[in-house]
Amino acid sequence: MKRKHWNKILLVLFISGLLGFLLSQQGFYNSSDNVTTKLGGPAMDFTLMDIDNKEVKLSDFKGKAVMLRFWSSRCPSCKKEMPVVEKAYRKLKDKGFVVLAINIEDPKEVAAETANKLDLTFPILIDKGMSITKLYKVFATPTSFFIDKNGVMKEKVLGELSEETIAMYLEELI
Repeated sequence: MKRKHWNKILLVLFISGLLGFLLSQQGFYNSSDNVTTKLGGPAMDFTLMDIDNKEVKLSDFKGKAVMLRFWSSRCPSCKKEMPVVEKAYRKLKDKGFVVLAINIEDPKEVAAETANKLDLTFPILIDKGMSITKLYKVFATPTSFFIDKNGVMKEKVLGELSEETIAMYLEELI
């Protein structure tokens, strides 16, 4: 009786661990059924409002290297890293580099306040219903996508980026 009990417990733990592993990998590997996460394929176009109530469309930036940055003001590493992203943006914007920072959970006012405190000058977009977050299969912040001048998805990066890492990804895009 005791052995059957332990076998059931071990089976449940194994299945739970396997399920957890598979779900965690969903953010690390590209899905062939969704063009937005398929490296080498075209980035899915979208339109969002920015913190100044202006409509911003990804396809308007064709011809420029784009970094899509999914973030939240409740994410400590996002706030820590945004000045690094800003520094890279200021350094490279004249060479055709654009940052589109997509806030995934904050009200517009909170995102605007955070952007102002951090002195961010690139567009801050609000994904109010998280439709773009879901479209791009973003499961954690910060997450970045690097898109080349032709609108082709080149890299997906989870976690913080240093200025050197950003420059490395942009080297071939600019």
